[in-house]
Amino acid sequence: MNGRTASGLACGTHAGAGSLRVVRKEASYWWRTNVLAGALLHRLMLLFIVVPVLLAFWGYFVWSLAVFCSMIPYGLLMERLAERAVRNFIRVHPESAGEFEESGILRR
Repeated sequence: MNGRTASGLACGTHAGAGSLRVVRKEASYWWRTNVLAGALLHRLMLLFIVVPVLLAFWGYFVWSLAVFCSMIPYGLLMERLAERAVRNFIRVHPESAGEFEESGILRR
């Protein structure tokens, strides 16, 4: 299939010119607003702000720094999961690919 799935989305980073690619920021917004799991996992990001402050207040400065530094990988993981959620949704509902392209989640 030349690097594409059945829905026409590119699998890798070196996709063909005619393939659609998922914009991670837009996919993250869609996932956060339309899927319960996405909303819950994005709400957990608030813990990465509150917990380090509480740990520092209690005197656990190293743990506070460790939790705060893990916020960046968690954010990158959320973007990747959002991209996969969009790909899976389009695989199950290929008729909605046009809506995703119009809203800017998919680009050629």
